Amino acid sequence: MSIFLLLMGSAAFGGLLFFLTPKQGAAAWLVATVLLAGVVIISAFRFKRNRKQGSNPAALLLLLGTVLSVWLVALVLAIGNLLLYEVEEYMTENTKLTAAQKLDYVQHIAKGKQAEIDLENLEKTQKAGMTFYSAKGSDSAEVIEEIVASTKKLQREYNLLLGGKTDAPVSVILYSGELEMPQRESIQQQYNGFYNQQEQTIHLPMPLGKSVWAHEYMHHQFLNIADERGIYGTEIPEWFSEGLAVAISEKGHSVSYTDLRDTEYVEFQDLEQYGEWENRLNPPTNPYFQSGSFVRYVLEREGDQFVSKVFKEMERSSFQESFLQATGKTVDEYEAAFIKDFAEIPVLWEQAHRMEVGKGDHVEALALFLEIEAIMPTLELVNHRIANLYMETGHYEKAVSYRKTEVALAIAEERPTLPDAYGYLAGSLLFTDVSSAIGAAEQAVAASLEETSGWHKGTVEELEELEMGIASGRHFDAYLSLLSGEYVIGNGLYNPNLQINLIEKVLLEYPDNNSPARFKLIAMKQRLETEMENH
Repeated sequence: MSIFLLLMGSAAFGGLLFFLTPKQGAAAWLVATVLLAGVVIISAFRFKRNRKQGSNPAALLLLLGTVLSVWLVALVLAIGNLLLYEVEEYMTENTKLTAAQKLDYVQHIAKGKQAEIDLENLEKTQKAGMTFYSAKGSDSAEVIEEIVASTKKLQREYNLLLGGKTDAPVSVILYSGELEMPQRESIQQQYNGFYNQQEQTIHLPMPLGKSVWAHEYMHHQFLNIADERGIYGTEIPEWFSEGLAVAISEKGHSVSYTDLRDTEYVEFQDLEQYGEWENRLNPPTNPYFQSGSFVRYVLEREGDQFVSKVFKEMERSSFQESFLQATGKTVDEYEAAFIKDFAEIPVLWEQAHRMEVGKGDHVEALALFLEIEAIMPTLELVNHRIANLYMETGHYEKAVSYRKTEVALAIAEERPTLPDAYGYLAGSLLFTDVSSAIGAAEQAVAASLEETSGWHKGTVEELEELEMGIASGRHFDAYLSLLSGEYVIGNGLYNPNLQINLIEKVLLEYPDNNSPARFKLIAMKQRLETEMENH
């Protein structure tokens, strides 16, 4: 009977706690304490009154033991209820829990190790000092080779950046098929990838997303080097740890102008803890983008050695003090400058767009876009717009430089627009070096799918005809043919002003010639100028 009462009392109190906050749970425990104390007092009184009638003291002791057990279990359950809220607040900043959420926690705890991945039932592959796990029958060989091939290069880069290295082992768990990627509680979506420092495991979904391995491997290197230097992970703000992983794993990539324009800013003092971070993952806030942009902003101004300086200083002082020693500015001062620039870019962009498209003032538009580039050199499309405006204003060598940056970004990001980027480069090189223009056009063909390569092949043919015409001394005929063609004009030079600029360049480069083609070029130039005036 006592065991039954113990189980029933504990179950009743535990069930009640599913619907109570920590304060309410504490109050319920106090009420239970009073009630149990009342049971003890009444039982003791009855035992004393009936003692002469031969009452069994063992029964009283058993009752007292049962009451004490129920009281202790209730205390443990009340404390457990409090801890559930503490864990939830730390993980997601959520201060409210439903009964269903509490039940999920309890079920997870009850399952214990069974809730974790059973590595014994997964396929195991050891390569390059790493252990890979994947579901049996899954085709993970290609992903493993991809990871191994990139790791040595990443390790060298990260060791140099962080000013140290670690030999900490790492295991990689690849999710596909029956092995499902865990869900991120704060946004109810599967993780794109995550690192567990306690278990030294990197968890990745297949197919492997772009830059995901580089991002998670940075966490492994960063946190283990910090640990080996006596720096606790909790001393490093979440925004810095994640921002560094974003900035370095996406090095050479462009910054999204849309994200920059639409992201609502969060002060970094509100992104220092894990829960603060997790609680702001839904739009319009985007802590990954914001923190990555900020770290990149600092790296562009301080150089890559900035990170190792912070790390070195943190061996004897706080992160805030280390940041100050490494940069000469506090985090707040750097953040204020970043916020100002962060907010100014969309304003400058709209002004530049109005100048270029609305007023046709290419010089002023160029000046504004160059201001934007000085703030954020890798901002999406800024290199393209600057190259266009340098072409419009006749600065072809500068335009080529920005076109090459545009190509490099497209390669790094594996953009489907890479063939077009090469096409624009070919159009700009036409004004400086025809042979190089042909090379860029051939790269456009190589980067294209077979079914979409026709236009770029046509561009190559027209440029080769131009080169042969120039070599044979038929300069004006060759350029006249090109300007009357279909592909080069359609692929970037479908612009009267650029066509006029090309004709002027040709006339200036070859001044003494009375061929009919020269006069036809002059007539074409006059016609294009008239069209522009009428437009």
